[in-house]
Amino acid sequence: MINSHKEVVMELKKFVENVPFINEFKYIKDFESLSQEIENTKPRMFLLGLESSSYDDENYNNDISYRFLFADECMYDDEAVILSETENLFCVSALSDYLRYINETPIEMGTVTTTTENMEGRVYTTISGSFTFTIKRKPSFWTQIGA
Repeated sequence: MINSHKEVVMELKKFVENVPFINEFKYIKDFESLSQEIENTKPRMFLLGLESSSYDDENYNNDISYRFLFADECMYDDEAVILSETENLFCVSALSDYLRYINETPIEMGTVTTTTENMEGRVYTTISGSFTFTIKRKPSFWTQIGA
C-alpha cells in the first residue's frame, strides 16, 4: 500500500520504466515552463507534478491531486499524428490501470485534453489531465509518541 507522495512518484517512475514506448519521466516543479521541458526531452515522455492535497479527518484519508502530461514528437502528416495520438491515449489508459493496481482505493481521473503543436519546426502531440490518489493515513505516529 502506498503511504506517501514520494512513494506515488517512485511507483510512477517504475510505470515509465516498464512501458517500452515511454522514454522519459520528468517531475514538474514549475508548470509554467512545460514547453521548455517538452523541447528538452526525448520523444514520448511522461511529466508529473503535484497539484494539491486535502485531508479527510473523519475517514483519515489524504487525497493528493497530480497533473500529468504525455508528450510525443512526430511528423506533421495525418498518419503520424493519428498514430501518436492513439499511443498517447493508450498511455493514459495504462496509467489509469496502473494507478488502480498499486492502490487499494479508487483513482479519480479528471478530464483529459489533447493538443497538437508545431514548435520551431518540431511537431508534438500531447495529452494531459489530472488524477487524485487517496492515501489511507494511520494515527501510528501519535500513538508511538504516547500523545
